[in-house]
Amino acid sequence: MSLDYIYNNSPIFFQSLMLNIRGFQIHRRRYNSNFYNFLNQFQKSDSNKVNADQLRLFLKHASKTPYWGSLFKRYQVELGSSRNLLSEIKKLPVISKSDVLKNYSNIVSKIQEKSFFVNTSGTSGQRLKFPQTISMENKQWAIWWRYRLLHNIRLHEWCGLFGGTVVVPPNQIKPPFWRNNFFNKQIMFSPIHLNIKNTIHYYNAIKIRKLTWLHGYPSQISNLASNILELGLPPISSIKIITTGSESLLKHQKVIIKEAFSCTVFNHYGLTEGSSNISQFPDGSYYPDQDFALTELVPYDDKNNIYKIIGTNYSNLAFPLIRYDTGDLVELEKRDGSKNILSIIGRVDDYVTLSNGNRFGPMNLLFKEFKNIKEAQLYYPKTNELVFRIVKDSKYNVKTDEANILNSINKRITDKNSRVKIVYLNNLKRSKMGKINSVVTRE
Repeated sequence: MSLDYIYNNSPIFFQSLMLNIRGFQIHRRRYNSNFYNFLNQFQKSDSNKVNADQLRLFLKHASKTPYWGSLFKRYQVELGSSRNLLSEIKKLPVISKSDVLKNYSNIVSKIQEKSFFVNTSGTSGQRLKFPQTISMENKQWAIWWRYRLLHNIRLHEWCGLFGGTVVVPPNQIKPPFWRNNFFNKQIMFSPIHLNIKNTIHYYNAIKIRKLTWLHGYPSQISNLASNILELGLPPISSIKIITTGSESLLKHQKVIIKEAFSCTVFNHYGLTEGSSNISQFPDGSYYPDQDFALTELVPYDDKNNIYKIIGTNYSNLAFPLIRYDTGDLVELEKRDGSKNILSIIGRVDDYVTLSNGNRFGPMNLLFKEFKNIKEAQLYYPKTNELVFRIVKDSKYNVKTDEANILNSINKRITDKNSRVKIVYLNNLKRSKMGKINSVVTRE
């Protein structure tokens, strides 16, 4: 009998007890004295500068593994004190998640420090389970709290969390559609019960608790926001800020969220692998946290200034990833010889290849001009067939909005053989974690 079965078939009181026992374990490991030391260090350090000492230590550990030792030798990577480590790293090829999975056992580094296993979400279809040192977890949460403190979110402030953890059994039909994680100060809202009928319960839970901060997947929070607007509910006065992560924050989602909650909305980019971290500042600009992980931006779609995020997780000695292709993309603004990150726009998977070989996408750029859309998805069953699935909001005008969307699509399609169709749905299918895939190639 699995823990999930026991949890889902237990009374709410026992579910809360199980959740908080786990919450206590995570809190004790995550927020130990090292966390506070790292937070203090990060607040004093320059986020644009790589921690050279940590990077050198990391590379020395990596060189002792069969995989990296072989690559260092093949590409003549030298780690001497006189060497420019960033230049040495760039001698190496970019590696993919497939490369990592194929060479997993030869990448794991043998170290004395305690570690535990973590999993990536597997949104690209490839789940990765790997060891992570406890100090890596402390550093990662310290860098995330540096970002939050920058936005005046108090340390360990209560948060309304819209994440991927299913804390409410699927067969529960009555509220509460959330559970309280006391040790981590989280009201964990269920991603699978959020619909127009249940929205009032989510709304009242936030209002009664006078939460000031919501965090989570933008697709979930924008879904809640859209339902609030459709029901004509006023903004919740206690909410001061909403932060999003784990997915790209689409422009129309941000518009809906700001309208429903009447507060500031900021986005953050981080990975379970810890190979890159990009924070959005209060002025809206994005900057890689190079003092935590080394982030490189490599051209992908020059025409639209789209770059791939390539990262090195030099804070995790247990599983070194160097020049790791995250599969994620950013849009850059080139000005006065500099390259500034305009937005984090999604994954390489959000592009499709047309029958003439040209790329089309990503969805974030395609729909950034439209605000009367709740949700959007591209179904791409054939190389010459593009079906855009759209969930309208109450202000959507089928005649004018559809014409504008088709015009935007046709501007970007370079293949005259492509057939374009728009279909309207009441909702889009979500994963078990509550996410929506921007592009679906098969059902």
